[in-house]
Amino acid sequence: MGTRFYFNQDAAAPVTPSSWSAGWNKTTGQDTITTPRSLSLGKIPSSFTGNGNTGTGVSGQFVAVTRFVSLGLTQAQTIGGTVKGQIACRETNATDNYNLAVAIKIVKSDGTDRGVLLAVSASDDVATQPPEMRNLGGGEQENRKLRDSAESTTITLVDVAAERGDFIVVEVGFRQDSTSTAAGVVSACSLSTVSDYPEDDTTTTSQTTWIEFNSYIAVAPELFNSSPPVPPDADATGVADAATSTLVPPTGMIRGDLAVVVAQVSNNSDSVTNANTGGQTWTKEHFTGANDQSVTYFWCTFNGTWSANPTFTCASLSGSQPYSVIMHVWRPPTTDMVWAVDQAFAGADKAAATTITITGQTTAAPNTVTLGTWCSNDDNTWSNLVGTGWASIDPAQQRNMAGADQSMTWARFISATAGTATGNVSKDMAGVGTDAGCVAIQTWKALRYIYPKSILVNQSICRSNCY
Repeated sequence: MGTRFYFNQDAAAPVTPSSWSAGWNKTTGQDTITTPRSLSLGKIPSSFTGNGNTGTGVSGQFVAVTRFVSLGLTQAQTIGGTVKGQIACRETNATDNYNLAVAIKIVKSDGTDRGVLLAVSASDDVATQPPEMRNLGGGEQENRKLRDSAESTTITLVDVAAERGDFIVVEVGFRQDSTSTAAGVVSACSLSTVSDYPEDDTTTTSQTTWIEFNSYIAVAPELFNSSPPVPPDADATGVADAATSTLVPPTGMIRGDLAVVVAQVSNNSDSVTNANTGGQTWTKEHFTGANDQSVTYFWCTFNGTWSANPTFTCASLSGSQPYSVIMHVWRPPTTDMVWAVDQAFAGADKAAATTITITGQTTAAPNTVTLGTWCSNDDNTWSNLVGTGWASIDPAQQRNMAGADQSMTWARFISATAGTATGNVSKDMAGVGTDAGCVAIQTWKALRYIYPKSILVNQSICRSNCY
């Protein structure tokens, strides 16, 4: 089973490599040269359209444009085999003679090199377009296959013995066969609502760029996407919330994803239920606070098909009490995994204060995700996340201005290794002063599915389904 990665321009890389691969002649210049981005298993929405850098003016040289870093590897493994990929690109002048270039390596947790999978490689054929980049005018870009100097589009890698916690780095840019100093542009980005670029050199419509290794690579889980919150952030003052909220799951979810629905109610009762499952089996976790706030987590391992958009009903709503719901989705290291509780749901009341802290948890298993949620009983804004390894989740908050108002915000912590302490995490409350509320935290682990003994009726089933 191969492993396809996507280029997530809107997320920072988990580590900054200490150097670029040796074959690049230019590694300074425009755009994201100094800011590596994330190489993701899932398609993450991106507003990014392209990165560029200017040529060196020397024929035969390689110009780096940007680089992407995977999440940490969850096991020691030898990575090799072959790689292929599709990236949109363009040259800014028709006479530039630029070809798409790529380099791939493994780095350690401190960013230093572990080994080189692929030295800087590109087609050296500029007699035809493709493989040479094209200038179509108007900033339009055209799909290109990754190639090496032998014009192979299935590129052989050098085996590297990677260790747990290492990272894959993919660097992209262009080779020039001219003395141009004009810019070349590569569009390595993920667009979750559209298809992957096909394996061609002609597509000009905006699609999703990718790179694919022909072997399975075990990387840490990652946040995939979130549903639009219901109601939207900054919902209109005085609008009463409906008792039943329908969530639209993020586009592009696949079997094995972890879906976590967070429901916040401005009362002290446990009254939220899953009215329509959408074809999933949900587990409910709940905390009823003393500050006119309660928070509920519903979670499931996605089975691959939504029979309907799931709905969640709060039976205790009265008048114009606020009721807010959102879904966050994580992708496991591989789709043959299921999710289970690693550290139990915990909730706590919080008095009004500028800084609100959630007590962290320590993971028992590898491949875990931890979700922290802050709730307040006013339409506060939230900022200043503090906690090593923690990251906020968009949107910044979900403010609900029905009735007496409320607000919630979230952060996540992802770990590839067992025994990791998330540490405490805090956010600051602002906007309309400080208000009382509650917090919640829970950790899940991704597990490889093992068939029960009762269905292992012969050795062939065991061989094909046990891990």
